Amino acid sequence: MHQSVLLIEEEPLLQPLIEALALPCDFNITQAITGFDGLRLATSLKFNLIFVDVMLSQVDGLDVLRLLRWQPLSQGSRLIAVSSTDSPTLRGNTYAAGADYFLHPPYNAEAITAALNQPYSA
Repeated sequence: MHQSVLLIEEEPLLQPLIEALALPCDFNITQAITGFDGLRLATSLKFNLIFVDVMLSQVDGLDVLRLLRWQPLSQGSRLIAVSSTDSPTLRGNTYAAGADYFLHPPYNAEAITAALNQPYSA
């Protein structure tokens, strides 16, 4: 089954790894460099999974998660928060903002595969 993935991150650190892991699973990946671009895409196209960097510069990644959670086209999408740091407070804030999964370093095949294989209801 073909699944679409939106990756919202300013520094494309995860993109090559996600693409390598998603390719055999028939995922179509769309990259958004800014939170605003990600929101524009998510309000015009349906994505099964949306990765959101919580440390975006132009708009807070937590605000992006909150907005996505309420957008009609992203209802049923799995929202995966991505952060270069991990703390109980940050993790709690991402879940409170609407994330279904929290991805943090080390970014490895096992962690990303777990995020990609989370059930969704798109």
